[in-house]
Amino acid sequence: GLHYFVIDVVVTMLSWSTTAILEDRQLASSLLEHMMRHAHHENRGVFRNNLEVIKSLTECWKEKLQPPTKVIYDYFSSTGGEDSKIASRTGIQLLGIVVANQMLPYDPVTAKGIDERKFYIDFCSLMSHKYKEVHAAAAEVLGMVLAFKEERKDG
Repeated sequence: GLHYFVIDVVVTMLSWSTTAILEDRQLASSLLEHMMRHAHHENRGVFRNNLEVIKSLTECWKEKLQPPTKVIYDYFSSTGGEDSKIASRTGIQLLGIVVANQMLPYDPVTAKGIDERKFYIDFCSLMSHKYKEVHAAAAEVLGMVLAFKEERKDG
């Protein structure tokens, strides 16, 4: 999980976001990648807090961020038992944060070798996951992705 000090520093930075404007796109994207990579926590309350901080960071700096496609993919493409259910849910929630903030869900720069087609095929395969909480959440986020892509096509 994320260290409490990292959370405190990020929350402080976000509280200054109207005064101290972030200029470095690479630095901001690296911070987001680190936070997403370490977002999961076994304690549900801590995990929710981590997601909330990531959501706030994304909302404040979305113009400066590249979503960490590989990190999100690694979470949702995890296989094997209860751990895969937890990892898949984490990846789905992170992807939902990205799409809800009008950011492209797939970024070729941060995909690190993952083909866009494979990214979406593997995400769609979550819709046949044996746990309802996984396939229901995947269906909801997939709907958001499709609506976002359609909206961008028209705009």
